Amino acid sequence: MTILPTNESREAAPWDAVGSRLARPIVVVSALSGGIGHGMTADSFTLVSRDPALVMLAVAAGGRTHRVLASAPGFAVSVLAEGQSAVATHFASRRRAPGLRQFDVVAWHAAPCSGAPVLADALTWLDCARRDLVAWLGKWQAKYPKLCEWVEGNIEETFTFYRLPKEHHKHLKSTNMLERLNQELKRRTHVIRIFPNPESCLRLIRALAVEIHEGWLETHCYLNMEPLAEQKKSQLHGLELAAA
Repeated sequence: MTILPTNESREAAPWDAVGSRLARPIVVVSALSGGIGHGMTADSFTLVSRDPALVMLAVAAGGRTHRVLASAPGFAVSVLAEGQSAVATHFASRRRAPGLRQFDVVAWHAAPCSGAPVLADALTWLDCARRDLVAWLGKWQAKYPKLCEWVEGNIEETFTFYRLPKEHHKHLKSTNMLERLNQELKRRTHVIRIFPNPESCLRLIRALAVEIHEGWLETHCYLNMEPLAEQKKSQLHGLELAAA
């Protein structure tokens, strides 16, 4: 299940502040649908991208959390501090009270957009809108079964694209770079036509790949790496502030 933080409330934490606190996140995910509230301790929560603001959460299909999330317009993510292990244990327990009564042991308020309970003592929190991977797979499964199988098994790797600077997206979403490489390899190997053995072919391909790589670095710079360097500096700065 993929979600999109709205961050429309002035009380919600800025994205940089959230990112600096989520190296090893333990969060409570909460949702409210039809007057039914539910919370769950989750460690399967990942910050995918800063721009667009994108996070990912995995929950068991068919469980109470999944049923509430599937019918709710959004949900909240409360990031727990180090001293809130009792809170994490409570929302992980199967014996906790159902519905909104499970929040009686903590102070909470409703998130402004989703209406989901937000823990008042949380380190920081997000108000989120929902995008459901299950619904997307159901829509395209019959027409593109192999694609859906790949997406379901590699969803985290798929969203790695968004971890890179936005300036790189227009280049990385295209296969032009790979197509040009394959065309050049085909052209150069076609001249020889017959190789004495597979190793000789691989040696030529490796040499051509090195030559093309050097051209990308020096002559035709396909990706400007300065935005990536600045992004890494910003992330490190955020971690240093969080550790201070």
